Amino acid sequence: MSHGYPKEGFNLVGSWDDWKSFVPLSRSGQSGSFVARVPIRRPPGLEEFQILQGQDWAARYYPTARGEGVEGPGNAHGRNFRVTPLPSDCMQLEILWDVLGRKVTWKFLNAAEQEIQAGEKKVAAKKGAKARSAPRNQASNRGPFFLVGSWDNWKGFAEFLPFGDSFRTKVKVGLDMKRVEFQVVVARDWNRRFHPTSSGDGLAGPDVGHGLNWRAEVGGKKWLEVTWSPDRAPYVEWTFPDPADAHEAAAEDFAAMLRDLAKEGSGAWFRGMAGIFEALPKCQRSSPYGAKAENEATARCLLATFLRDLETMADPRGPAPGGQRGALKELEEQCEQLLKDTVGEIDYATAGGDFMQEALPVDPATGPVQLKLWHRLVYLPLVMYVRNTVHLYEMLERLKAQSSGAGRGRLRALLDAKGTARESPYSWLVFSIVGALQILYHARAAAEKRGGCDAFPLELLASSPPQTVWIQDGVEWSPSHGSGAGAFQRKQVVNCEPMKPLGTLRKGDGLMYRGIWLPADADEDTIRYQYSFQSFSRSIEGVMRVLRFYSGVASTKAGEAARAGHILMYIGVKFQGWRLAMASWQ
Repeated sequence: MSHGYPKEGFNLVGSWDDWKSFVPLSRSGQSGSFVARVPIRRPPGLEEFQILQGQDWAARYYPTARGEGVEGPGNAHGRNFRVTPLPSDCMQLEILWDVLGRKVTWKFLNAAEQEIQAGEKKVAAKKGAKARSAPRNQASNRGPFFLVGSWDNWKGFAEFLPFGDSFRTKVKVGLDMKRVEFQVVVARDWNRRFHPTSSGDGLAGPDVGHGLNWRAEVGGKKWLEVTWSPDRAPYVEWTFPDPADAHEAAAEDFAAMLRDLAKEGSGAWFRGMAGIFEALPKCQRSSPYGAKAENEATARCLLATFLRDLETMADPRGPAPGGQRGALKELEEQCEQLLKDTVGEIDYATAGGDFMQEALPVDPATGPVQLKLWHRLVYLPLVMYVRNTVHLYEMLERLKAQSSGAGRGRLRALLDAKGTARESPYSWLVFSIVGALQILYHARAAAEKRGGCDAFPLELLASSPPQTVWIQDGVEWSPSHGSGAGAFQRKQVVNCEPMKPLGTLRKGDGLMYRGIWLPADADEDTIRYQYSFQSFSRSIEGVMRVLRFYSGVASTKAGEAARAGHILMYIGVKFQGWRLAMASWQ
């Protein structure tokens, strides 16, 4: 320890994720201080935490018995810093640990990452409006917003998701219901409801508003879809969509968005990808997945890691089997040629420079590696898709918003989370992943045309590169640590998922599995119409690992659904003439 700081650093643990993860504290601008931000749970209005030296539960820092100072390091279970009450607009806590002064303080941050004061109240006048037309004034509250109603006896809170300049949510209503009633609630606070005026010709709130409800005739429909706009001219409108029509419209909107993005050109794509990495620190702090995803998700880390993997694969003396090495080399050459024929050159000038090449660490022994189109357009998007990063989880969470029928123009804004603390152009990552899969599909079609069904290496795509551990200057190297002066050396490791011989998957049973958590009110429409980018696994164990991960992330749709304890399993049989079987159990 030097200057009072342990070399292993400090981590936060707390109630926001049931004490499951370690949130690193980083050096702040103040001497001797460390800082971190964590998301909060919306209810119950209380958070507790401790500070750990490294990840050692026996070396905790905690408040004194009277709460007037800091004790530790020691093993003191239950002696927690308590933060309560939480302002209704609070979305994050910024916690400051003054090591030298032995002091812990915190700030409340809203969705725009602006500091708000405990006990701060916002006063809003009632708004006159018709429910389906634009009221005159601007609503003052900023959410989060929830729909509550008579379909479940006013028990549940259906969160509104961003929908362009407004918000939208959808709930299941009973077929035997003739009419439903509902209100809009701010931050699950029953004292802050939006509702119709007593005369029924306007919009009022936020206030208690008990018994003043919007009413909608059900007419034998299953779903109620409500759009809520709190800005400038607040309004509420609703419809009862047909699931099949909504699903078809969402698919058309998705395809139209991809075509619109393609028209913007390679420079816009490259600028969009740069924007994703620029927004990563903010997104990592505010995302509910931020604490569980790996931290090394920057462009530098991802590019360096997959290049190290490719170098391992290419090394004839390395752990990769010859068949895997040869199949990857051949696939890379095929895809590179396809990309040159279809994409051509990327317009780096429009994008303001080649951020990918500039982010790449240089091995002093071999010199700089020149990135190819294959690296940029196929490998990197798929690495972002399969690695345990915020990129993957944020993209999947936002894609589910298609189920609300976002519309061609609004779907992109929804994927990019425009105007929120998690704003990041993930529409370009969706575009990139679809493009990468298209290139692989065309490579497969060309290979099978030349050499038959087993000419394309499906088994390569189902394998993993040997886990690469690189040593530089005698220590294990990580891209986030920068580069030293010495050359890289590879630590010999076992390939945990080697490539099977070509034809194995096609000739074998070829079973593939995918599992999802089902909410308690799931029905046939929920099962039939899925809005997801998630992939299949080759084993039940793989599915269970994924389900376990999602069940532990609070404030997400999957986390909420996991509490019902229902799993839906899709089983894909064979690789030619796909057949899907489904099983559901508790």
